[in-house]
Amino acid sequence: MARFLIAMGPLGVRCPGGKPTRPIADFMGESAAALVEKGQEVLLLFSKRPPNEYERRWLAERGIRWEFWGQGRPTTCQHGLTLYRVLHSWKPAVAIFQFGAVNLGLLMSYLVGVPIRIAWYRTGLVQFDRGLIERLIEDLKRLRKTGIYRLATHIMANSPQMVDEVTLYFKVRSNKVSFQYSGVRLPETNLDVMSKSRRRNIACVGGLMRRKGQRALIQALGILRSRGVKINARFVGPGDPSELRTLAAQLGVLDQCQFLGLVSRQEVYKILQRVELAIQPSLSEAQGVAAMEAMACGAILIASRVGGLQSLLEDEISGLLVEPGDANELAEAIERVLKDPVLADRLREGGRKRADFFEMSKRANSHAELLLRLASGIEHG
Repeated sequence: MARFLIAMGPLGVRCPGGKPTRPIADFMGESAAALVEKGQEVLLLFSKRPPNEYERRWLAERGIRWEFWGQGRPTTCQHGLTLYRVLHSWKPAVAIFQFGAVNLGLLMSYLVGVPIRIAWYRTGLVQFDRGLIERLIEDLKRLRKTGIYRLATHIMANSPQMVDEVTLYFKVRSNKVSFQYSGVRLPETNLDVMSKSRRRNIACVGGLMRRKGQRALIQALGILRSRGVKINARFVGPGDPSELRTLAAQLGVLDQCQFLGLVSRQEVYKILQRVELAIQPSLSEAQGVAAMEAMACGAILIASRVGGLQSLLEDEISGLLVEPGDANELAEAIERVLKDPVLADRLREGGRKRADFFEMSKRANSHAELLLRLASGIEHG
């Protein structure tokens, strides 16, 4: 039996008997539960806020212990002191950190002498043109991360493409890197009952930021409209939509665009079940949780040929891949699906079969088994 410490954000359980609603936290929580089922001891170290009543119940039912790291991003001296105390009292054999917790987490666990120190690499490098200042800042961050990763005994990436990034850009030895897909909860509704509202509707799920590539989708809507193809798009995710609204107005497609902002995961599922197409036009993407959810909900996925999206779906089988930022190719792909019902049915069925591979319990159990191999010192591919 080994002790594990996993640093993470809130689970997002909001009601009695509910499930975690934040995809990455959900995956890490289910991985912790899988480890406990396999006879291990797990402590989750939460940042931002302590678990609420429903989350505490969820943790207790699964035999998972927890501590609260502190408010905000875990980068302060107070966070460091808290982590030092937790590491000394819990004495984990394995400590796992991700996102903003990686720098401080690896440093403190190295100083304390935790035998196995794992950093998750989930975000991917920004892959589009930037200004001089932006490039300098990114280069400095890359140098810092290269140094921090030397303190890790292992790096976990969430796609084969992210493994390549870690070894190439951060000079991590390949035998220190593994990839492990995150999981997604499959919808409980009967997707064979197809709603007529799926026709000529698009969903684009993701934060409204440059690297998510929503501009290309709006431009594609303009191209399609000029060809007499009018289709409505729902943009789901946090962020300021003013620039996208301006672009849509300039192209004459503002009436086709609906910006819904941040909604619950259950509402995301409902939206994806009502649309014909889900577009993931990202310029940079490590894996693509929204893409997995789209396939699981029966929406036909069209995604950029970048990062983990390239291995997430099989081109022409479970979806279509297009060049990032190419509005013309994206418009062609959308029109092709709309005009070919045989292709649409094939891609939808292929997407649903592919989504089954990412089912939450399967991926969480696979993650737990990989962690156990690392803990026991067994080499793996």
